[in-house]
Amino acid sequence: MNTKIALIALTLGAHAAIAAPVPPLPLYESRPPAHRPADPDEGVLVVSLATNSVSLEGVDTLVVSNATSRFRLRSIATAYARDFALFAGVLPEGTYHVHSIEERDAFRTVTLGDADRVRLGTFELRRGQGCDLGQLVVTQITLGLAVGRSFTNNHNDAAVARFAPDSAKLLPKLADCWSRPRDEKDIVDAYARIHPAGGAIAVELSDGRVAVPSGMGSVLIRQTDGKWRVARGDGVEQLLFLDELEHPQGSLVAVGELNTIAKLGADGRLHRLEAGALPLGNILFIDGNRQNGWHIVHQRGDDLRIYQSASLDEPLWTELAATATGFSAWSGAKQFWVWPTAGGFAYAITDQGTLRFYDYATRSWTERHTPRNNAIIGIAHSPGGVIGVLTSPGGGVGAVPRRHHPSP
Repeated sequence: MNTKIALIALTLGAHAAIAAPVPPLPLYESRPPAHRPADPDEGVLVVSLATNSVSLEGVDTLVVSNATSRFRLRSIATAYARDFALFAGVLPEGTYHVHSIEERDAFRTVTLGDADRVRLGTFELRRGQGCDLGQLVVTQITLGLAVGRSFTNNHNDAAVARFAPDSAKLLPKLADCWSRPRDEKDIVDAYARIHPAGGAIAVELSDGRVAVPSGMGSVLIRQTDGKWRVARGDGVEQLLFLDELEHPQGSLVAVGELNTIAKLGADGRLHRLEAGALPLGNILFIDGNRQNGWHIVHQRGDDLRIYQSASLDEPLWTELAATATGFSAWSGAKQFWVWPTAGGFAYAITDQGTLRFYDYATRSWTERHTPRNNAIIGIAHSPGGVIGVLTSPGGGVGAVPRRHHPSP
């Protein structure tokens, strides 16, 4: 099958996934091994998922099915990741297939179509055994989504030890339990790496190129001749922000989920740097240089912390500030904004009505407040330092009036 035909097949599978009805089978919750070990007639399933799509983000639920029942597994890495998920659950012995995936924020369910199920195949879970499916990859293909098996990440021992050490102690020995080898015609993983999705920001480098952090551990780079290329690393993490390095010229450092810090090398590839003693989580922002050190925003669940280190080679992080997002019954989900300024950086959160600015020269914070300390529901900032703030007494809920306040 050539690539064009394969893409058509993937697209048909994606369309089927959207249209496929949910089978009328009972649905049960699969408990994590850390809650209670498997009974003698049960086994343990472990599988990870990498999502490469702007239409499906924050997947935290996987549903598998046998002939009589469906079982829902919850990600045990939700607090540490954005587009990566790790599932570990206890199941009865049997033959299963992957039924659907669910997105936590949009309450969206994507049920696998026939093409996806055939591509993945079934797996055999045996009592008293650990079943490791490796990593699944979900990617955008033209108008829909396709699901395939990773051709590089075939086991999850290291991921379980890193993200769920309590579960790792209770797991039986993990082994591949797919009913057949990965289909050679499965191009989902390769397609996702060639076409990474996402890009919340774009940074113009001093040499005129433009760099965009993206999915699948990649940075999109627009050359000065207008052509784009993809700088890749070994991982599949979603990259969320980047900053230019002073030396060597034209290099950059990108950060993202799973504490990823990656530097663009002279070979055109991204090379991962050690994150130091950070707790597991996502790095949402980075800014700095050799003179002022490096500053990051680190997120773990609802907890947000700002750290500084003099160097990225062997970082020693010092906490500068702490805040939290979460959910408010009055204003809904709390949003967080962070951006670089001429002499430092600034951040704001929905319900506080306060913008905090950090100055590198004085190493101090200053604050600005919205009129009447109204909640912030939108911020836009320009390279020239002008900030536009959209506020509302009710955080943007219902018909509560909104007001726009540009800075002087």
